[in-house]
Amino acid sequence: MDLLKDIQQRILVLDGAMGTMLQRGLTEEQTLKAYVDAGADIITTNTFNTNSISQAALCDASEHPSAVAKAAFESAAAARRVADKAPRKVWVAGSLGPTGKSLTLASDADDPSYRQYGFDDFVECY
Repeated sequence: MDLLKDIQQRILVLDGAMGTMLQRGLTEEQTLKAYVDAGADIITTNTFNTNSISQAALCDASEHPSAVAKAAFESAAAARRVADKAPRKVWVAGSLGPTGKSLTLASDADDPSYRQYGFDDFVECY
């Protein structure tokens, strides 16, 4: 079934807040399955903060790009597994969240013109 055709025929329901469910102790796949069982037509990957800028403080610099890519791949694969096990067609959508950094706010109070990241960094990140 084609997504555009599906959208033209009916309203599609998107899953809920992944982070909230994870904080409640469910795994990623349990969370996604719960949304499918509740009637979600589209489930999102658990990649809200999986981007190079957000993850820079959490990854070893030498492993950073591949660690972020691996996390995104694994999350997409988990969502795909859940969608494929559903008794009906369930779409998978990627989730792009914020970086936690700003292009407009100063990164250093002693140097208001300094920005830790520039526009090109954000373009590369996304």
